[in-house]
Amino acid sequence: GLAKFQHQAEAASFELSATSTSNMVDNDFTIFMGHYGQLTNFISLLLSYFGFPYLMSKFGLRITLRVFPLILFSVTIVVFTLPPNLWIVFICMALLKATTFSIND
Repeated sequence: GLAKFQHQAEAASFELSATSTSNMVDNDFTIFMGHYGQLTNFISLLLSYFGFPYLMSKFGLRITLRVFPLILFSVTIVVFTLPPNLWIVFICMALLKATTFSIND
């Protein structure tokens, strides 16, 4: 009679360990996305406050609007020429997103 309950306890234990592993992965992804958002917003703040007003007053709108395609092209070259590294992609994506936020601001 007790063997029946032991099998159910083992199944519940396995399910609990699988759920905790899934929660750890979700937590790591949440931390990663939090860092990504913080870096993106910080770079966007710096570009909006210092970068683009300087470019607008110094070079005008036509040159300033060409900054994003130049950065996009540069980031593409950097990502594809350097050895694969997640941190390079992380920083490049944050820079591009921050540039988009800053230009639209």
